[in-house]
Amino acid sequence: MTRSPSEDRRSEGIDGPHYTLNLVCVVPGCGETRSLHRHHLWRKSDVIGDKWWVRTKDGLLHGNCVRVCGHHHRELTDNVARIAYREGMFWWKDAILDPMMLNWQPPGEALYEELSAPENGKGDDPDLLLTERLGASHVLLEGHDPDVCPTCLRKLPKPKDESAPEVKKVRKTWSVAVPLDRWEDGADVIDELLTAAHEELNKYGLPYGEGKKVKYYILTAALGMFVTHAQALMSDE
Repeated sequence: MTRSPSEDRRSEGIDGPHYTLNLVCVVPGCGETRSLHRHHLWRKSDVIGDKWWVRTKDGLLHGNCVRVCGHHHRELTDNVARIAYREGMFWWKDAILDPMMLNWQPPGEALYEELSAPENGKGDDPDLLLTERLGASHVLLEGHDPDVCPTCLRKLPKPKDESAPEVKKVRKTWSVAVPLDRWEDGADVIDELLTAAHEELNKYGLPYGEGKKVKYYILTAALGMFVTHAQALMSDE
């Protein structure tokens, strides 16, 4: 079970407007931007429901939701790690690292009041809230790279391509018999030659990416160049 940030039970859950969550996992040193999970700092059982805001015993109001990656979410729910609250700030604590401040702190009362103002419309879709409502630290300065978060200085995730996905090619497996004895492992020999061919093609501006599927293209390119230039290669001159 997830541990609450504070052992004090006098934290009060408050209904309030949703806010835009962090785009990078809050755990220090983690740059994950995909498959982020919304995580409640104070459990629903502690604050009686799905509360986006919590007022702590020191009188401060905090956002109660952050995003963490799947790996760190499991660590929190398995009680291997914890997000702790101390002196108005939130910290990551686990068995390996010393306590470290989260790389994104939940918003406070100023944003709560701004989002709750009548002109902002309490019924706004949280995904449509303007980035500038997150405060001065998130406003892009002149010349700032728009692909980098101005707060944590990490690369922002690219928007999903809404175009029709490319139809996957039908593939089949083609095998070749190779020697395997105490003198030679034919599979290793072919793999080494393909790796060397891949490196040479890269040198001349013909990268084919990585993975097993590119072996076909490397092999056909190498054989095609051999056939094209076989006479010159095999000539005694």
